[in-house]
Amino acid sequence: MRTQILLASLLCASAVGFAQQKVGELANITRLTNDSEMKYENPRFSPDGKQLAFTQFGNTGLYVADLTVAEAPVKQISADLGVGYMFQWNADGTDILCRNVTMTPAANGFPRSYKIQSVNVATKEITELSEAGDAELRPAAWRYNRKGEASVVAAGRVLRSGIVSNTVAATPAQLQELQEIKEAPAFSVSFITDYDNLYVVDAAGNKKVIYEGVALVPALSPDGKKVAFCNMESEVLVMDVKGGKATVVGKGFNPTWVNNEQIVVENTTDNGHEYLTGDLFLLGVKDKSSVAITKTPGRIEMCPTVSADGNKIAFVSFTDGQVYIADLK
Repeated sequence: MRTQILLASLLCASAVGFAQQKVGELANITRLTNDSEMKYENPRFSPDGKQLAFTQFGNTGLYVADLTVAEAPVKQISADLGVGYMFQWNADGTDILCRNVTMTPAANGFPRSYKIQSVNVATKEITELSEAGDAELRPAAWRYNRKGEASVVAAGRVLRSGIVSNTVAATPAQLQELQEIKEAPAFSVSFITDYDNLYVVDAAGNKKVIYEGVALVPALSPDGKKVAFCNMESEVLVMDVKGGKATVVGKGFNPTWVNNEQIVVENTTDNGHEYLTGDLFLLGVKDKSSVAITKTPGRIEMCPTVSADGNKIAFVSFTDGQVYIADLK
């Protein structure tokens, strides 16, 4: 089943590197969605932690919830195929970068073509950033220059540059916070994996091999110095983004960094066709500790993601297909 799991998108971070150590307890667990006919996966916080985006099981469509409003309705901003694959928020929290998939009937089946697009959360307006049909396009990534202008890179090239945000920050403090988010490592380092190698991607989209072998769901540490990923044996490995030796720090899948020394992962069992059990665990990178943070036999927790300040966690329950959010202590 692991070969069917999607690459996790990078979690945008600013103050994550200063998040305090966690003991591995959840409080105020709340079910964010309530749709018995829909299964969701792959939640991701916006950089400021005020919104949460997620997709349907299988990557179709994008949905956004406003976490600042109690019981706010979930908003669907896209119904397209494949847009839930490794999507990435922009620094402003106004747009989501994604990869659209098109399958066209042909003599040899239904070949896929891809294009990169940005979806505006408020208006649902789609900005096309590449032409359809480029099969080599990997998930793209936002980049920011010293002026705060955004670019989009993919496949060893810049798809669009000089994108100016239409966000209007009300105070100097908000402007400063946004600038710090734009300068965070998550907007200067990204990864590509092709099941043979793990590549680090520079500001222009060029890739360099840093690990030879299967490296699933890579995730960047808040300080931008380490990457966590998993192998086919569900081992969690951590290594320097510049390359070097990868160290196994525990068992699990879908790693998400809490701070520079702790990672939350899912740990599941399956019979080859469906998941049987699943819980979330807090791993220590240095001491290789493992603490169960969920212990719910009636619920299979998966797809964890932690907010930039390390204080909130979101995940899905494979049992009911819904999205949950909680305080991480």
